[in-house]
Amino acid sequence: MRRGSSLKEFRRQAKDADVCKDKKKDAHWDDDAIIVPWNEEVLDSAWPYSRESEIDVSPLNFEEVFGDWAGNVARLGFLTSRVSHREVEYKEDSERHIDEDGVLSIYSWTIIIEAPCRQLCDLLERSLGSNKSSKNGT
Repeated sequence: MRRGSSLKEFRRQAKDADVCKDKKKDAHWDDDAIIVPWNEEVLDSAWPYSRESEIDVSPLNFEEVFGDWAGNVARLGFLTSRVSHREVEYKEDSERHIDEDGVLSIYSWTIIIEAPCRQLCDLLERSLGSNKSSKNGT
């Protein structure tokens, strides 16, 4: 997602979701909501820097990232975010140069454009379309 108008951004994400190839990396549909993978961070228990690192899992500040429109849409409940955590264990493997057993802690952030947003955008497009035609005298 980028800065810009909410209507244009929604339509761009919807087009991306229509041609999704990889749900872990690309925007995709979940019923009438659009799920947008935002960020992923990994900590590895075998690496000293990972043991000392912290990951901020606070909610995404939509206004700071995308602009005022996103904050307004989020306050209406049409835009939400989710942080998920999963762990993957791996074993020592000298052939792959893995010196010890370890655990990957994977944190993933997603943005959800909720289903009512689609209906709102459709209404706005129809409204804006009728305003354009009435201004043109048609």
